[in-house]
Amino acid sequence: MTMKLCISLFLFSVCISCKAQINNNSGNALQLTMVMPLHDNDNNVFDFKREIILVERGSLFIFKIPTYHQTIRNASNDYGEYDSELVRVDSFYYYVMYKQGQRFGYFRDSAKGINWTKIPVDSFRLSATIYSLDTLVDYIGKKSTLVSSSRSDNGNLYTEKYASRSKPDSTYNDSTLVIYNRDLNKYKFSFSRQADQKHEMKLAHVELIYNPNHTAETGYLRSRRSILFKMHEVTLPNPEFFGELESIYRQLETTENLQ
Repeated sequence: MTMKLCISLFLFSVCISCKAQINNNSGNALQLTMVMPLHDNDNNVFDFKREIILVERGSLFIFKIPTYHQTIRNASNDYGEYDSELVRVDSFYYYVMYKQGQRFGYFRDSAKGINWTKIPVDSFRLSATIYSLDTLVDYIGKKSTLVSSSRSDNGNLYTEKYASRSKPDSTYNDSTLVIYNRDLNKYKFSFSRQADQKHEMKLAHVELIYNPNHTAETGYLRSRRSILFKMHEVTLPNPEFFGELESIYRQLETTENLQ
C-alpha cells in the first residue's frame, strides 16, 4: 500500500449510506478514528491520531471535529538569522451540521465564537475531513490475498486477514486486518457502502500493517507500524449539548425558510 494512496484516502470525503435505517441513538455517537505513523528528523516514530465524533439524530448529522491552532514566535539568533519557535498548540473543535439530502448545512468554529456560517454540503464532503474507504476496499481486493476469516460467537463481528501479494518498497504494507460490526448497522454513516452491502455488516476497522525490518538502515523501518481507520460506538458525556445543537439547527432552518 503506497503512502501516496494512504494520503489520498485521508483526503477523501464522507460517504453516507442511502439505505433507510431506524436511528434512535440519542445518547450515543460514532467515533471515527484515523491513526497514521509519522517520524521526525531523528527517525523517532510517533502516531498522528485524529478522532471525530458524529452524532446522528434522524436525518440530521452533527460532526465534532478537532482542530489545532499553533502560536509561532519569530526571533533572530546570534547570527542575525530569523528562527521560528513553536510557543504552544491550542486545541479547539469545529462543528458541522446538515440534514441528509440537503444542499446546505452550517459550520461553527469553537475558537471564533458562537456564530454559525452557512456552507455547501458538497464542499464539506470534499474538505479532507471525513474518511471514505471505497478506494482502499477496492485496492485490498485486487492487490491482497485473503488468508483467514472468522466470526464471533454471536455472529456480530466478522474478521478478515489479508496478505499483500507484493511489496516493491517500504511504502507498501505487508498485511491488512479488516473487521465488520453488525451492531453498527443502525448508523447511516459508512466507510464503504460497497463493503457494507457485501457482508450486510458495517465496515468498522481497516488496519494496514507494516512489519518491522530489523536490517533496515532507517530507524523507523525497524519498528512495527500501522495505518488505522476505525469506527466504534461511544456514549456521549454531554448529550444535552448535542440536543441544543439540534435545536439550533431547527432554528437556523426555520429562519432560512422565512427569508
